[in-house]
Amino acid sequence: MALLGQYMTSSKTGRCTDAALDALLRLRPAKRWSDKIGQNSVLEPRRFGRRPGLFSEKLYGAYGRSGLMRSVELSPTVKDAVLRSLKSMYGGLDKGSMAAAQRVGLGGKVDNWAWPASGDGSSSGTTEHILACHIGTRLFEIKYSHAACRTSAADDMIAACHLSYYCAYLVAATPGLLPDSPAWTDKRYKEVVVDVQAALGKDDDGASESTTQRYERLRRELSATTRDEVLQRGAKLGSRLVEAYAENEAAAWRFLADFWSEMVLFVAPSKNVKGHVEAMGRGGEFVTLVWALLLHAGVTDRTGTRDGTGVP
Repeated sequence: MALLGQYMTSSKTGRCTDAALDALLRLRPAKRWSDKIGQNSVLEPRRFGRRPGLFSEKLYGAYGRSGLMRSVELSPTVKDAVLRSLKSMYGGLDKGSMAAAQRVGLGGKVDNWAWPASGDGSSSGTTEHILACHIGTRLFEIKYSHAACRTSAADDMIAACHLSYYCAYLVAATPGLLPDSPAWTDKRYKEVVVDVQAALGKDDDGASESTTQRYERLRRELSATTRDEVLQRGAKLGSRLVEAYAENEAAAWRFLADFWSEMVLFVAPSKNVKGHVEAMGRGGEFVTLVWALLLHAGVTDRTGTRDGTGVP
């Protein structure tokens, strides 16, 4: 309805809006949005995985890899975090300045938290950045989640963790909705998962260790020079979080909630209309709802990125 309204009230519509409207009009009735988001943990792939069986096979046949991963209810705290970031990024802009926002790319936490350059001077893709930051967030969660549950930071922790797991889910299950090449994203994700298994083996839930002991063990094993660069960067980011926020965990969770909210807002704008329409046909993705919202606001792509990689 938002797209139709924009089309009827605007004398000039872009190709992306035209294509999106055309695809939606051709779409067969979609399944009802379940108000859930998929979850995936790179360090603990079994944590959100469905048990093997006929039911899982049917889900895989109907939904692809996303059918093998569990979902959680879209928490009001997640919605609040995304809306807070949306207002921060675009809330003060009128239509005349919206193009400027597109040109400068995404500001705030995503720009400032480790878009590290590789050895040849080029920046890594969005996929690797999501995976590294997801690992860093999970390491911080392992060390401090129990303490946060008993404080006012609990809502920010839920938002940060749910969105971190959701972005890892997008990498694994719906690479076509992300900025990088879907084939490369899928290949890179598989490489990282294989190296996680080589580094950690069948890591248990840490029941026999304290949270600090488990954090230190995982950080040490992921930091080994023989490990994939994404794992090393993730371990380093986790260490940086612990060092920077050792005395103020609540501030860390607010930082991470804002970071992952901005990440979702960053990856959502896309010209891959077909991919988002297909997602609607499967019942929808949260990132597709954000895509439609930004499209209605006039944000259609990541024009502020370099080399088409999706990196500001």
